[in-house]
Amino acid sequence: FAADGTLVSGSSDGTLKVWDPAEGKLLKTIEATDAEVRCVAVSKDQRWLAAGIRYGQIKIWDMTTWKEHLSFKGHESDVWSIAFTPDSTTLVSGNGDWNRPGHIKMWDVKSGKMFDSLQHTGEVLSLSVSSDGKYITAGGGDKSIRTWELKR
Repeated sequence: FAADGTLVSGSSDGTLKVWDPAEGKLLKTIEATDAEVRCVAVSKDQRWLAAGIRYGQIKIWDMTTWKEHLSFKGHESDVWSIAFTPDSTTLVSGNGDWNRPGHIKMWDVKSGKMFDSLQHTGEVLSLSVSSDGKYITAGGGDKSIRTWELKR
């Protein structure tokens, strides 16, 4: 959900859709990729929309113009989870292959440069950033939950 109440969904057909959930109305469709969209996130300030895509791709759109801001290969395997920090300056992404340790990477939203990486014991299937932006918690395919301090 975005701060204004709209909902963004990602699909295996490679699209992102922006919805008005109260009306059940489709507001916008974004042709994101030829591969499956695995996860989506909207920044708290509603400036950025990010998608984690199969085969390690990450894309970010500027929601004020709906233009693609960044597109890059962020991981070697599927990006299963992404989240923005509360200040909307960092995107956190997690990946993994079946039954293998995954990685969590921190990206500067404006430049797309990675500034930190963490190893999880399982594939990273879910991510959350604390409301104060100090911690990252990730759930792994190995049934473990791990928390780290976010360093910037």
